[in-house]
Amino acid sequence: MTTLIRYIEFQGSRNFRDMGGIAAATGITRHGVLYRSDRLSNFTPLDQRAFSDLGIATVIDMRLAEERRKAPNCLQSDPRLKQITHEFLPRHTARMIAGINSGTLNPNTAFDAMLAQYRALATDHTADYLAIIKNILAHSSSPSVFHCTSGKDRTGMVAAIILLMLDVPEAEIIRDYVMTEGRIEKVDLFADTVDPQVVDIIMAADPAYIETAIAEMIAAYGSTEAYLQEGIGITAEMRDSLRSLLIE
Repeated sequence: MTTLIRYIEFQGSRNFRDMGGIAAATGITRHGVLYRSDRLSNFTPLDQRAFSDLGIATVIDMRLAEERRKAPNCLQSDPRLKQITHEFLPRHTARMIAGINSGTLNPNTAFDAMLAQYRALATDHTADYLAIIKNILAHSSSPSVFHCTSGKDRTGMVAAIILLMLDVPEAEIIRDYVMTEGRIEKVDLFADTVDPQVVDIIMAADPAYIETAIAEMIAAYGSTEAYLQEGIGITAEMRDSLRSLLIE
């Protein structure tokens, strides 16, 4: 499936895409059921109508309260639309932003910091991932979207875990992750004087980042299967439900 078909081209969102069309061990993921995205705060009225036409009834927002305050999602008022907040932030984020703005991070140390960030993402937020997966399954009668600010780190990890649950090969998981490259909107986090190369490294969807997260899952638990079961708490019933929902 081409990346162009997976993308939904909104005027106010550059990184909104369908989780359908990905090759798994037992089939292809189904279109029109689950979406991943960056923030939905820049939607135009045309975007709002197009979003409504997708039939999405559940929005899972992983942003912190401050992120939501600065950029609230801009969606049509609809009593059928359930907006669920499950906020978390990778633990190295604040330190990295401070390091960039102070000039203490250079291109080499910024890359190493991102690898550390993804190792932490793999193991620090397993309870968050479990809650988000449960919410997706609990609201599976209609389409859902999960998102953060850029649709890269938090959203990328949740997407990777969903694909692992569906027995999607690692190469396909990495391919989904790197689709975000070049699709990230400017974020209001960095001083005007920062090294743009460092910002590019932090904001990149580098395959090494998600590869590092997967390697950390295996290092910590022995395999991605054990990571799902023991690390996150994914049950066989949950995986069967997700496969029924997303595999055709």
